[in-house]
Amino acid sequence: MLHILNGDGSARVFRESPRTGGCLVWREALALGPTPRTTTGNDWNEVRAAHLAKTYEQDIARCRNTLLHQEQGLQEFTQHDETVLWFEFDLFCQVNLIYLLNWFNSQNLAGHRLSLVCIDKFPNVKNFRGLG
Repeated sequence: MLHILNGDGSARVFRESPRTGGCLVWREALALGPTPRTTTGNDWNEVRAAHLAKTYEQDIARCRNTLLHQEQGLQEFTQHDETVLWFEFDLFCQVNLIYLLNWFNSQNLAGHRLSLVCIDKFPNVKNFRGLG
């Protein structure tokens, strides 16, 4: 089982819990910056890396490596019988979820289960703020 988590906040809690399978933390911020629909592959990563580096004042090589790691992690879904997407109901999560659902739509999912965890409340927790 491969778990794809939207961000490091939920990843910290997730890693402390008993679970099975691999974990891929999705760190993209697709709700911000350019997302040209006609750009794919390395060109897409270059556009996104340049934006992320400038916006978050990060080294562009580090941004490229993070994006490459995410792509490689996605490709490894074939090594699992199920992929579980852990996303919340806010815009940031939903844009990333749309991206991933579109990506999975272009893959051969024969024999593979794709699941989603997306909750907006939790029993007995006032002011629940999401998975993280």
